[in-house]
Amino acid sequence: MSEIKLLAKQQGVYRHRVIEDRDELPEEISKKSVEEWAEEFYIYLQKDFPNASRHDIYTAEHVFWEEKGLDRYGGKARVLIDKIANIIQRKLEAKEKEMIPKLVEEGIKWAKDNELKKMTKSNIIGFIAEKGLNLSSNSKDILYNRINLKLKQEE
Repeated sequence: MSEIKLLAKQQGVYRHRVIEDRDELPEEISKKSVEEWAEEFYIYLQKDFPNASRHDIYTAEHVFWEEKGLDRYGGKARVLIDKIANIIQRKLEAKEKEMIPKLVEEGIKWAKDNELKKMTKSNIIGFIAEKGLNLSSNSKDILYNRINLKLKQEE
């Protein structure tokens, strides 16, 4: 099934062009499983976007699939890409969760070094920025709560 794409409205007349069927995946893309593509994309993220958060996936995804020559908006391509993004998001969430205990300890030291009795959300953002990290909002909230709980316990 072909698609008609609106090109431009010139002098009150719409110009269109027929776009070839975008529902089928190119053979080189369909040869690999979702899991294989997810692993390749994850390696690509680590190499080209080393501090990527879950929110950065979409930017990286755009570049990755452009390099592969895949139209990200075709029916089957969109389904494939969404499945891969879901797998990657879960991997990044797991990676962030693993980092939390160490970041809590480092955050406590950072707060003490900066003579803070309590960390504000802005302090958390500053601490994370100094570490060169890009964490999800959920991970920032966890850090905020855990660091402040420990600081309060140490008073």
